[in-house]
Amino acid sequence: MQLPLKPKKKLSQFFLTSEKIAQILVKALQINSEEEVLEIGAGTGVLTKYLCQYAKRVYAVEIDIDLVWFLEDLTRQFNNLVVVNADILQFNWQNYQNLKIIGNLPYHLSSKILATLIDNINSWQMAVLTLDENVALKLLKKPEEPQGSILTVLFNLYTECKKILRISPNKFYPSPNVTSIALLIKKRSRPLFNDLNYQKFEQIIRTVFRQPRKTIANNLTMFLKLPKHLLTSFTVINLSRRAEDLTLDEFYKLAKYILQIIKL
Repeated sequence: MQLPLKPKKKLSQFFLTSEKIAQILVKALQINSEEEVLEIGAGTGVLTKYLCQYAKRVYAVEIDIDLVWFLEDLTRQFNNLVVVNADILQFNWQNYQNLKIIGNLPYHLSSKILATLIDNINSWQMAVLTLDENVALKLLKKPEEPQGSILTVLFNLYTECKKILRISPNKFYPSPNVTSIALLIKKRSRPLFNDLNYQKFEQIIRTVFRQPRKTIANNLTMFLKLPKHLLTSFTVINLSRRAEDLTLDEFYKLAKYILQIIKL
């Protein structure tokens, strides 16, 4: 593959070079001609050109202005492509709904981009994302397993994730130091736990993860100002554990208890 320019290390640019894998990823998104797709980090257009063949409209978001010019030239035959020169972390999602999303996420920004997707969960329905293997494995945890991170909790609450394929470093240029996994992420028809206020649930989750090395009880006492006697009376869960060790159901039970005793 002839690259248009040298990858920029400061932007964590690793370009997918396999046309075969690009086609697998696009096919996994299950696009029909009435759907709109947003591509995160369009790069050299290896996914973009296939997306344009299937979607009603493709929004190719790319922060690198040099690549924007290249993309516009590469895809000039498509009238359903909108190339957007923007940072996805600053992207305005308000005018979008029911999008399908695809992207090979920059490794050093993947957690921030995933958090942005959760914050804008009402704007999209499905995503195919290529991630550092370690990050992908966190999202693949089942609700009944220890969740390990805020993102795992929230993605399990709102979505279902499954592995599409593992991608070796030599399928990118330059070759990263990590192996990647592509995930198919589908938004649930409705989030788990129908009797929850989800904003308040998220606030509690963020609180118990606030200082991950501290116990759940310590975080609740420090940041929600909960009296210790109210915590010791809650025996359903051992609050001397750390947040990373709780299952999704345990987070639910904890949140229900806290919302009964205080107003958030």
